[in-house]
Amino acid sequence: MTVKVHPDDAKNIVRLDVQKVQPAGPFAGYDADVYEIKLLNRNNQTVNLEHLAQIWLPTRSVHQRLQLARNENGQLMSLMFNLNNGRAVVATQKMGTYGIIYGAQAATTAEETTKGNGLPGTGESSARIWMILGLVIVAFGSKILIKPNRSEEYENIEE
Repeated sequence: MTVKVHPDDAKNIVRLDVQKVQPAGPFAGYDADVYEIKLLNRNNQTVNLEHLAQIWLPTRSVHQRLQLARNENGQLMSLMFNLNNGRAVVATQKMGTYGIIYGAQAATTAEETTKGNGLPGTGESSARIWMILGLVIVAFGSKILIKPNRSEEYENIEE
């Protein structure tokens, strides 16, 4: 874990304190990696930043959508971030409790996650209507593009 700070702010910082904690409070119920991040001065007091800092949080190697959030007075505040070499990078002036959310924890049974057709509920709905509509559009489009040979309708007049 890395925090990059502005040189003016770095003058007051003696130590970076990072603890990985169990998801609790607003992070409870999520599959998340949660970190408490503090920047401390010589007196072991929290430093308030005057400039933006970059927090680089490690991520799991997953192929799904990630969310980065900060605990803001007991509420999750979703943050914009970039992925860079397997780490989520966010620019902020606030330290505190940050979490990388991978999804909600599975708390349902197999019966609750199956649809009427016996397949697991993936959150995706059937696309049959769109497929039928697409075929109708293709059929009409091909009828317009492929015109009949109209030369048979007229007689050839030659001199």
